Amino acid sequence: MLKLDEMQKKLLEEVADLHAVPEGAYNIRSNGKSIGRSSSAHIHITSKEDGSGIVVQIDPETKKESVHIPVVMTQTGLKEVVYNDFYIGKDADVVIVAGCGIDNCGNQDAQHDGIHRFFVDPGAKVKYVEKHYGSGEGKGKRILNPVTEVFLSENAYMEMEMVQIKGVDAVVLGVLVAAVVDTAARHDHHVGVPADVEIVVYGLLQAGLSQDHGDVNAFVFGARLDADIDAG
Repeated sequence: MLKLDEMQKKLLEEVADLHAVPEGAYNIRSNGKSIGRSSSAHIHITSKEDGSGIVVQIDPETKKESVHIPVVMTQTGLKEVVYNDFYIGKDADVVIVAGCGIDNCGNQDAQHDGIHRFFVDPGAKVKYVEKHYGSGEGKGKRILNPVTEVFLSENAYMEMEMVQIKGVDAVVLGVLVAAVVDTAARHDHHVGVPADVEIVVYGLLQAGLSQDHGDVNAFVFGARLDADIDAG
């Protein structure tokens, strides 16, 4: 049974709205390693062979299911880069909840760079929520540099909601979206493929995060984009 300390519980509540271990599929990462994982009948989570991250495979026509993959850090001086891949099957309709919370009470910087790649098959719909939260009285910074790469097949749709809650010293959000003929051939950008993406960013310039340390870089190829960036 997964055991969490009080700070882990606090961070998970902030970034993933979790008050207990979630039902269904989840992977909880803490201080550089997975401390809890569960797959469901239609959502399968495995580790990459090189240990660099996880693979989330969602079966075709999976409906009204969610997967939680939050990260929490309480170790000062820890810096990590994680590569997670998501494969969303044809006509699926799912919610993916990520997010990272850092509590840094030491004098060294703590940093999490999460590179997430989404391969969305024809007709699939994905809502992706990523929240960032920082706390701790130490002099060390709390740094987050997430990168999201999205490869959309025909009539695929993805909504990205990215929220900066508080307490993060530096964050750069990188987003690349490409509409492709086939997610297996993701480098073949094809402007003729109908696909949609919606990006919503909240609180980028929240208290304690200056404009020099908060930014969004978005690159879109061939997909219809609806972007709403609320920096307040």
